[in-house]
Amino acid sequence: MKIYYVRHGQSMNNVINDLTDQEYENLRQLDPQISEQGIKQVKLLTDYLKSRKIEFEEIRCSPQQRAIQTAQLINEVYKVPVKIQQNLHEKGGNQLQNKGIPGLTRKEFQNKYPEFEIDEIIQDAGWYFQDKRETDEECRQRAEKVIQDLHNEKKKSILIIGHGNFMDMVMGTVCGRAQNSKYFYYHQNCGITLLKNDGYGFEIDFYNDYSFLEMHYLKTGEDLILKRLANYKGKI
Repeated sequence: MKIYYVRHGQSMNNVINDLTDQEYENLRQLDPQISEQGIKQVKLLTDYLKSRKIEFEEIRCSPQQRAIQTAQLINEVYKVPVKIQQNLHEKGGNQLQNKGIPGLTRKEFQNKYPEFEIDEIIQDAGWYFQDKRETDEECRQRAEKVIQDLHNEKKKSILIIGHGNFMDMVMGTVCGRAQNSKYFYYHQNCGITLLKNDGYGFEIDFYNDYSFLEMHYLKTGEDLILKRLANYKGKI
């Protein structure tokens, strides 16, 4: 089977990544939409998938808005079943200032996205079940469960729309990364990783492919590079 794992398009929180940690936390949205640039990224991604004749039976996405919106845009072209899957959410969960927020309820999801299948675990209490931030260990265990479930998957090809930090945990699980390792599996917005399972285990066919994104759509595009050069003070 094939699992195409894609990070969502640039979100409104991603736009402010260059701020200090405190500034970022003060401005960070709980559940942001994708930005105008993110919409362009997703459209480029969709064109690229079609140009490579990549097909899939189903799209599965995180319950967070940036992943859902990415799935919606892709499915305007693909028109396959889409499932909102609770355990694909970003590392840390749905939280602000380390306080857990339940998020949309099942009925709210159904009203907002009537064309999507909603994970059975999402009911009246929302989709995030803790009153605090998810820990790294809890996230690692969740990633292991996602991979184990995919081992037993019957479909031959699935597109998963997820998040950068959780995708790092998934890759760490697949690759057997040591728990205290400092290595991080980075994914660009809309970067694609293909995992294949021959029945014995997953192998990485390709990782974080974002070759289809034009330079001015990248977060590290020419305008940002020139800005940093202008502010360069001789420090390395």
